[in-house]
Amino acid sequence: MKRFIAILFTLMTIVCSNAFSTENDGPVYIVPLKGPIDQPQFYIIRRAFREAESNKAKAVIIEMDTPGGGLRETEEMLSWMRSFSGDVYSFVTKHAQSAGAILCLGSDKIYMAPGSRIGSATPVLGTVSGGVQEIPSAMKEKIMSDTRSLVRGLAQENGYPEKLAVAMVDPEYEYKNLDEIISPKGELLNLTAHEAANLKDAEGNPVFVTSIVSSAEEILEDNSIAYSEVKRFQVSAAESFAKWITMLSPLFLLIGIAGVYIEIKTPGFGIPGITGGIFLCIFFFGHYVAGLAGKEELVIIGLGIILLALEIFVIPGFGVTGITGILLIILGGFAMMLPIIPAEGFSGITNLNQEYLKEALWKFSIFLLLFLTTIWLLAKFLPKTGIFSRLVLDETTAKGKTYSEPEEENNNFLNQFGKTLTALRPVGTAILNGKRTDVVSHGPVIEANQQVKVIKVVGNKIIVKLSTEGKDEE
Repeated sequence: MKRFIAILFTLMTIVCSNAFSTENDGPVYIVPLKGPIDQPQFYIIRRAFREAESNKAKAVIIEMDTPGGGLRETEEMLSWMRSFSGDVYSFVTKHAQSAGAILCLGSDKIYMAPGSRIGSATPVLGTVSGGVQEIPSAMKEKIMSDTRSLVRGLAQENGYPEKLAVAMVDPEYEYKNLDEIISPKGELLNLTAHEAANLKDAEGNPVFVTSIVSSAEEILEDNSIAYSEVKRFQVSAAESFAKWITMLSPLFLLIGIAGVYIEIKTPGFGIPGITGGIFLCIFFFGHYVAGLAGKEELVIIGLGIILLALEIFVIPGFGVTGITGILLIILGGFAMMLPIIPAEGFSGITNLNQEYLKEALWKFSIFLLLFLTTIWLLAKFLPKTGIFSRLVLDETTAKGKTYSEPEEENNNFLNQFGKTLTALRPVGTAILNGKRTDVVSHGPVIEANQQVKVIKVVGNKIIVKLSTEGKDEE
């Protein structure tokens, strides 16, 4: 009986253990960081860590093969790595230089493939042609001091030798492991996989690179990580496209808003509204893929679109509703230009990088200048253009309205007075010589029940302006 109970207890323990293990074994994410850390690579980091945190992943392995990138992007990547509740491992497949080496210091453990190398994290300035140049002496120490403090902090945080981290940044620092000089003063620290793995403390424990492995799966095995699946990320075509959308964001937002403005000023729903809607969708899509657009921005912009739709299809004229809708879209667009940098455990926004804020303000200033100039030009010259005249004529006739009178009869309206039945935006309806007739305003919008005078007749188009002289023709 005791033996039976012991066997039953053992079976129950195994079943419960398996059930518990299955419930808690989450996925593992492998994220490539290949080539220069440009924006598409940057977007994939945002996407990967958001999805990994959402799916309660056990670990994220970053496969490094990069010459580095900008310090600003590096600091945001470190924020995403810190915010993740699981383990983050760096796997240097070929080389991790500059920003790549700094990112390795931000991970829980570092692994290297045979023949790979790591180091040379000193900051440099990029050139317009894509090359690098020496930092001017006036600002060099300021930048070097900031970078040294960054790598020291990462080394302290993750248990790596501080002097090793600084020696990769500043050639004026010597690094010794025990009594052996690894990097003499005057040289930047660079290590092969074999050299890095052989750096050990007095007890023989690795102080920098944990070990040399051939695959990410070996890293999981080395850390005894039980997982449900392995998901590999790749830079998608959408992320590559998003790079250009975010770069040209003022232009996309301008065309979108201008198209909506023209649509409000013309009857029906046609080419300007469709064009504006397409460009706004492209703008929103690019910033969403880039990881810049969150739920809050989408809510603000969605409310703006609803108000604009009410202005176009329901409310006559162009007033508070339309202006509020445009302002909400502009506000949401500006917010999309600022990244949401996660705090510890994805709890909110940490310090907002000043460079991001400057870049967003610069883009927004360009947009605002172009927007105000475009709206002024449209309001001043659009009603006088032949293209605009043909556009409004096509839309009105397509809706089956009037303009059926012969041209000779229309000429009889010249210099006649009448009263508007509807608002002219710029096309509407007026009473001329006792007849209900479609007319086009010359200049600004003319509200309903206003006296107008026919100043020009071009074919089937009767052009009127607001008038205070003469008598109304009912």
